[in-house]
Amino acid sequence: LENGNTTSTQLGALLEHYSELFSEKPSTILGHKAVIHMKEGATPRLFSARPLLFPMRKAVEAEIQRLVEKNVLEHVDSSVTPIEWASPIVCVPKTSGGIWICVDFKATFNPQVHVDPNPLPRFEDIISKISGSKCST
Repeated sequence: LENGNTTSTQLGALLEHYSELFSEKPSTILGHKAVIHMKEGATPRLFSARPLLFPMRKAVEAEIQRLVEKNVLEHVDSSVTPIEWASPIVCVPKTSGGIWICVDFKATFNPQVHVDPNPLPRFEDIISKISGSKCST
């Protein structure tokens, strides 16, 4: 970046140069396999679906189909692959007319996972620590 450019011009150049990092589309992390450490003796839990309001059904089906098409979710044929873990979903309507689908792991998965004693810091925590700094590197 040349000297004399405004901050917004520099920011625009950076966003353009690294556009693949700032894409709005979901993507897959390549070259890394996630590992979840389960507590000893953890047993699979299977919960039934929560009731879904009838007016929300089409929006939920459309969102699930969109997520399948984007490879965020994949269809599991329960006649071929037995389902051992199942958590209910919570659906929240967006003001735009779409829907958020959230999985509720509190009764199934969370109690059986070892919690990382040294989790990565949240962005908000990092920013609050450096606020008021004159220079950051």
